Amino acid sequence: MMQTNLFVALIYIGCANFVSSQTISSFVVSGLSPADDICNTFNSNADGTYWDEVQNCTSCAAAQECGFCLSTLQCVAGDALGPLDGSPCPSWVAEPSVCPIPPTCGEYDSCSSCASADDCAWCASENTCLTVSEVFSQNCRGTVFDVPCPASFVGVNRVIGNLVVEQDPIFGGGHLEVSGSTNYSSNKFRLTVNSTEATLKSANKIELTAGDNNQINTPGGSVSILAGAGTSLNRGAGGQISLQAGHAHGVLNGGGAGDGGNIAINAGASNAGNGGGINMVAGASGGKLAGGKLLFVSGSSTQGESGQVQIASANGANSSGTMNLRTGNVTTGNSGAITIGVGHSESGLGGSVIVTAGSAGSTSSIGNNNSTGGGDIILNAGHSYGSNFQHGGSVSIFSGSSNGTTGNLNLLTANGGTKTGTIELQTGTANAGSSGNIEIVTGNAISTNSSDSVGNFSVLLGHSNAGKTGSINLIAGASNVGREGGSVHLSGGASSHGKGGNLSLFGGHSNGTKHSAVGGDITVQAGNGIGGLGGSLLFFSGFSNSSSSGDISVMTAKSSSNSGVIRVKTGESVLGESGLLDLRTGDASNKAGDINISTGSSSSKTGSGIHVSAGNTTRSTGGVVRIVSGSGSTSSSGEISILSAETYPSSSESSQAKIYLNEADLILSIILVVWTDVKTVLVFSTFLASASCLRY
Repeated sequence: MMQTNLFVALIYIGCANFVSSQTISSFVVSGLSPADDICNTFNSNADGTYWDEVQNCTSCAAAQECGFCLSTLQCVAGDALGPLDGSPCPSWVAEPSVCPIPPTCGEYDSCSSCASADDCAWCASENTCLTVSEVFSQNCRGTVFDVPCPASFVGVNRVIGNLVVEQDPIFGGGHLEVSGSTNYSSNKFRLTVNSTEATLKSANKIELTAGDNNQINTPGGSVSILAGAGTSLNRGAGGQISLQAGHAHGVLNGGGAGDGGNIAINAGASNAGNGGGINMVAGASGGKLAGGKLLFVSGSSTQGESGQVQIASANGANSSGTMNLRTGNVTTGNSGAITIGVGHSESGLGGSVIVTAGSAGSTSSIGNNNSTGGGDIILNAGHSYGSNFQHGGSVSIFSGSSNGTTGNLNLLTANGGTKTGTIELQTGTANAGSSGNIEIVTGNAISTNSSDSVGNFSVLLGHSNAGKTGSINLIAGASNVGREGGSVHLSGGASSHGKGGNLSLFGGHSNGTKHSAVGGDITVQAGNGIGGLGGSLLFFSGFSNSSSSGDISVMTAKSSSNSGVIRVKTGESVLGESGLLDLRTGDASNKAGDINISTGSSSSKTGSGIHVSAGNTTRSTGGVVRIVSGSGSTSSSGEISILSAETYPSSSESSQAKIYLNEADLILSIILVVWTDVKTVLVFSTFLASASCLRY
């Protein structure tokens, strides 16, 4: 019924506006046909209401040449199909029976009977029943189009003072419901407050604002949104609070994509005091179950990137705010872990984890600011306060695994203008037990490919363009309680089937051309002993079960000038005897090795000599020089041969072999064989020499 009334009212409004702008006589023009003249007689020349004009429809449609146009409320010449002049008329009446019948709304004297009749509406302000067209053309307030009718009528649609909606003590009630729709869209609004729910739906936007307060030392009004508690002891759960921004339905092929609505939570600013805080605390659990979760998850995307998550303190004039990320304390179990992980990628690169400390100073005034240095990055594992058998937490840094090459692990200090930072690897001090080890180990290579090898371990120092380069110091720990100091072991790698690894020590090369450009030395020195013996210096070649043991070669390098000197010398002694110099070959079940002492050949000058000198003394007899051949238990003892070398045919005769004896008495109990040349042999037996030297 309401829809019929509104349709009639709209038709009436359109006709009234059309008719009021032009009089009926304006349609009577010269040159009209006789049918037009007949039909025009049924039109009213004065502006009237909708039903006043519709009353002409029956007589107009009864005329054979005419028809009534409800769209224009005019009687014009026409037939069953419409006006003869072709003018538009959506609502054409050619039969009297089709003409609308005016309602008899004036016959109804109550709201219920009036609102129940077609095309009638009750005007509460006039307390009368009117047609729908009359309602919109008159100043009618409190119009009722449909039953039920209200119990009372408020002439003005506003409330001055208080509005109280409360429950009747006998019949109940107290419900409040307000609903409607906007004039420019189909959006509806609704406010419902009843015994089961409280619902607020806006047709456009919702603003919930607390009031300001200008009183001294008094805050502005608060806004509290509280979900209900579940008070039942049998699975009573607390209510939820859902805060959700609007969904965006715009797409590119529909004209343009739209963004989903944002959710902004801003604490209050302050002109002089502290800004307001935002506290987000999940619910506690009084039982044995877990407390509520606190999740921050950005929006997903089916085709593009997912949304970013940024947690940052704001900029500050003196200092920016601290950001603390920590788990809570526990009394009996394990405290919670902190996991920072990057998502998996099916086709691209895995995301990085970047931890950057704050910079200090201004890039526009480098060298002219008073900054105290960039921020530190400190990784501390958890402390253990338990017994001595428990250990503190570990710090583990792993590179990414791969079916190909695993990721690198780089530990670098940044470049510096004057000096770069130090890298320090140090285990902690132990108050009772042993301090921790430092182990740097390359991984095993389990491949069966002979070209694959275990990774190298290199310790390299940077080069210097002007000053002295750095040193590499390997120093074992000292002992303060009478125990041995720590050892330094340098070993080549063992091999199951091939050759063992080498151990090479090289002094630094010098590429200069001046005499001061000397190659670096290699100094191997045993430790000093203040109260006991000094440390020994032992050189052993490698042992072999089936072949010869390894050689020991001590050589100076080849030189275009003079080659270097090899000195083997024991140290001086202040109060006791200096050390013995013992040069011997090892025992053997077959033949022991010889000792060969020879000088190198000379191509242009006199051949080099071999000088064997015993030590001098200022208080007693000088040192003895003994040359003893080996004894033979089943045969003769070995010979002692002193020879001068053969001469070539072009040279003079060979030199004599000479033996000089001091003036002191000396008894020789040897067989002396002297080769002066290949033809002469002198054999001496036991002899006694005195003051003068003997020459042979």
